[in-house]
Amino acid sequence: MLRDRDDQRATLDAGDDSVALDSAGGDGGMGRAHAPDPDWPATIGALLDAGASTDGIALSPDDPKPPSPEVAALLRARGIPDQEADSTTGG
Repeated sequence: MLRDRDDQRATLDAGDDSVALDSAGGDGGMGRAHAPDPDWPATIGALLDAGASTDGIALSPDDPKPPSPEVAALLRARGIPDQEADSTTGG
């Protein structure tokens, strides 16, 4: 798990965006344990600005660890689609 914006930047600078965006995780990751006041929208924005892949990402109401509302709004503004709820889960 990448812990903060500096770790994210180092990973991207090394040419590996495969874990950077997924590891950022909005509010669902481990970042709070490592950063007292993480700025997830800034971290996600920096990753996207650096070219992190968004392939396969969709905002789903069924996600067990959804992003914060601020991160979700940022992702929507960057073209990440909303996915419909899975009718088998009652969502």
